[in-house]
Amino acid sequence: MRRVGVIAGFLVLAACSTKPLPPPLYLVPFAGESTEIRPRAAIVLNNVATNANRHHEKVVEVTGSVLPKGQHANPHLTDVRMQEVAHALAEAGVDEDRIIRGGERISAPRPDRKDGEQIEILLVDKPAAAPPPPPKAKGQKSKN
Repeated sequence: MRRVGVIAGFLVLAACSTKPLPPPLYLVPFAGESTEIRPRAAIVLNNVATNANRHHEKVVEVTGSVLPKGQHANPHLTDVRMQEVAHALAEAGVDEDRIIRGGERISAPRPDRKDGEQIEILLVDKPAAAPPPPPKAKGQKSKN
């Protein structure tokens, strides 16, 4: 009887921990105003490519982060870096149609960004396909 109570307790605990974890965030560092993929960044990109190729049900979302206005924001530089990261992922074996751009988002300065800005990468579920348009009612004219 004691075993049944212990097993029931573990089942209750297991049920409480079924909340899915967020996907891991990969940070690709860049120095200063550079767009060069440095050795440390190449290691991160190879890890992303390896994990992406293990999980074909996921897409690779590449997101640039820009600083708030007044803090040397450079959206063009962010865009070029995102392109370099996407190109490096494709060179590492990730299908280009699985690499999506997540856009840019304003991020707060962080102490771990001592050597420049970073590009963020997430492995996320593929977006759901758009539902087909509803059928036209009889007698309804086309808008063309």
